[in-house]
Formats: sequence, structure tokens, C-alpha cells
Amino acid sequence: MENRLHQIAKEALASCPYTDWTAQPIYDHDSQRLALESMTSQLEDQAARARNGVIIMVVGWSLNAKWPRTRNAPVFFTREVLTWVAQKEWHIWPGDLSEQPPPWSVAQISKFLDLTVHCWYRTALKDWAISVARDCFKTQADRFEMLYPHE
Repeated sequence: MENRLHQIAKEALASCPYTDWTAQPIYDHDSQRLALESMTSQLEDQAARARNGVIIMVVGWSLNAKWPRTRNAPVFFTREVLTWVAQKEWHIWPGDLSEQPPPWSVAQISKFLDLTVHCWYRTALKDWAISVARDCFKTQADRFEMLYPHE
């Protein structure tokens, strides 16, 4: 039972829709350079705006055992949450999560939502945003160095 959340997240991720949309900083024009803090803030804002959609997706899957129709940001962030949950070792009390796949009761859905979506937004969002922003910042710096080698 200890890794049941880990297993549920893997199963949910396997059936979760996929999107080509990705969270990334938004540039006003092609040669604009953004500060790392600006990129991080933009990524956190994108995640915050998608949060209700992520909750709707997870609750819909938990109630109906199939994913609701949606796309783009909610799908992207749902996959990020489930990937994060599937990669961690979880120690939860027996009986906290159903041994059966969805559909689940409201209490079981609430616990699953708290252990996945709410936990990711509370504890992992900042680290995720910083990691993605650093990658984007490095790409931006490399591109600028390539275009303007003597500046």
C-alpha cells in the first residue's frame, strides 16, 4: 500500500491525453532578453492560470475513469503533476487511497487531489518553474551570444 499513489499516478499518466503545448516564457519580440526572475514569474503564472483546469481533469478522471476533454495548459500541467507524483516515493496510510481504479468516492477523490495537484502546487511548482526558466535563460544567452558574439 505504501507506493499505491505512485502506481495510481503512473496508471493515470499512461491514459492522460497529450499536448504539444508547453509552458515557456513569452517574449514581446524576437530579440527581447528576459531576466531569469521574469521567466520564473511567467511560468508560475501560467501554472496558476491552469490550476482550475488541472483540478477539473483530475476530478473528472477520478469520478468517471476517463479524462475529460480539454487541451493545452491544463493537459500539460496535469501531466507535469502526474509525472512528479509517479517519480516520488510516497508513504501514505493504508486505507487513504482506494485499492480499486476509479471511479472513486468523493472522500477518495479529495485525498487523491490533495496528494497530487495541491501538493505539487504547494511544494514543487517553484522548483519546476526555476528549472524550466534556467533552461530557457541558458538558451536565450546562447542564442544572444551566437547572434552578437562581441557584445
